[in-house]
Amino acid sequence: MSKRMFTTAELRELDVPYEYEADWHVSIGPWEETRECVFRADDGKTYLVTYQRGLADNPDCDTWFGKHTVEATEVEQREVTVTRWLPKEGA
Repeated sequence: MSKRMFTTAELRELDVPYEYEADWHVSIGPWEETRECVFRADDGKTYLVTYQRGLADNPDCDTWFGKHTVEATEVEQREVTVTRWLPKEGA
């Protein structure tokens, strides 16, 4: 698994987490929401980072958890088969 460290300044230049390939919710707390996003970096590769976004009562939440450098994991898009339990048809 390939990792790369980005400074928060580099992420701002890339407009992360606002410019992304994919973005999803991870968890929610009383004052902030934790999310993950995939973005394309200056090397042409795609990376995954975790960030937080403040909720209504906490609009000034620190996006990068107070860190000056953020570890990103290189990712690629792949098709995945998922099995789920669904209501039985015709029942």
